[in-house]
Amino acid sequence: MNSVIRSATSCLLLLAAAGCGTGSTGRTVAPGPFEPWAEPINDALEVGEAAFDGEFSRGITTLQPFEERVWIGYGDANRNIGSEIPVDFRWFESPDDPIARTADVLAAGQGARQRTPSDTGEEQLEPYRVIGGTLWQPGVDSNNPDEAWTQTKAGTWRTVDGERVQTKLIDGNVFKLEADEDGTPVWRKFRNVPGGEHVHDLAEFDGAIYAVGSGADYRFEFGNGKVFRYLWRSDDGGRTFDTVVRIEVPDVGYDTRFRRLLATGDRLYVLGYLNPFQIEGEIEGRSIIVTHEDGVIVREALEGPLSTMLPLRTFYVPGHDWGLVVAREGRRGPEHVFRADEDGVVELEGWQGHRVLDLQFLDDGSTFLVLAGSGRPATEEEVETFQLLAGRVADPNALSPVAPIEGVVPRSLAVFGDSILLGTDDGRVFKASLDASGP
Repeated sequence: MNSVIRSATSCLLLLAAAGCGTGSTGRTVAPGPFEPWAEPINDALEVGEAAFDGEFSRGITTLQPFEERVWIGYGDANRNIGSEIPVDFRWFESPDDPIARTADVLAAGQGARQRTPSDTGEEQLEPYRVIGGTLWQPGVDSNNPDEAWTQTKAGTWRTVDGERVQTKLIDGNVFKLEADEDGTPVWRKFRNVPGGEHVHDLAEFDGAIYAVGSGADYRFEFGNGKVFRYLWRSDDGGRTFDTVVRIEVPDVGYDTRFRRLLATGDRLYVLGYLNPFQIEGEIEGRSIIVTHEDGVIVREALEGPLSTMLPLRTFYVPGHDWGLVVAREGRRGPEHVFRADEDGVVELEGWQGHRVLDLQFLDDGSTFLVLAGSGRPATEEEVETFQLLAGRVADPNALSPVAPIEGVVPRSLAVFGDSILLGTDDGRVFKASLDASGP
């Protein structure tokens, strides 16, 4: 495997008319070569190799800049690596320091006894969300000890198969970034999401915090295959959540979830699916729109092409009341990117042919970088290619190439000071200068 990822330092010559892919009003981007910089999750990789015979997710799936730090997302909620080794919050302090630091988690009374002070009790960490100027993390999947601990919490008495039993509850997690007395970052864990077997996303809307995911109120429901998709709301800053929407859709497969949120003006897009690979049949309510009228929550079914797709990612545009939605047609179909605001959803045709992995805004606020692939290969002989693209907020439909990426499979992207970080599928981080076009 190549030790240096080739990038186009000559993009100004190739794209002189376009300003290296940004246009005349955007910031010029001419990155230097990406070089190996950090290996922040080697301990988890070693455990995963031994526990799962190498069949697990090794990727750095998120690189989240926040207040002069970059937070790392990793883990595997399918193989449950967090049950083998604590998955914890790790961050980079500086683009000049490749050592990943680990943050403690304040989790007393919120789950099983922590194996280490930084143990989250989660199998995977992603995505990070900024809410009210603070960084948050939804609890995608509790690990096995936390699942067992939750089942010790007794719910109401119910009649099950003719017998009166005290039901076992399901509660999900959210995490909030705080600081200790010395200013060192710590995370506070809240096990407060009723029915949240999986909590996939968070958003700030109408003065409240909303969360989405899937699960069931009671363990016997979930154990018997009754899965619900949820929308939750917190009116006390995330300390408690109440269920706003709880929908079961029987006879459509094994799964149903609300998976992504996007708050735009007076409209909250709540994006989900009935079955992650189902694109035919009943679609009403698969994804919904939430608004408020005279303080009353109103929901309606999302219509149009996005309503039939599997939502993958949402990106907010700083300082604007619109965002981007990345979605896919079925299991391996092509990806589509939509611009969503309070007036509706429009597909950005200029993004067709790209598999969008990540997106980061530059500090000028008008320019963004897109980490994209050419699409999932249809055969084993084909190989996906990757590149960095640039775009402008003023014209988000137009993308320009900035740099090819070769030698690794990328997963995530971050702009960190005057550097670009690239998280890879094998658990490494590469770094390049944001602008190496000078003399």
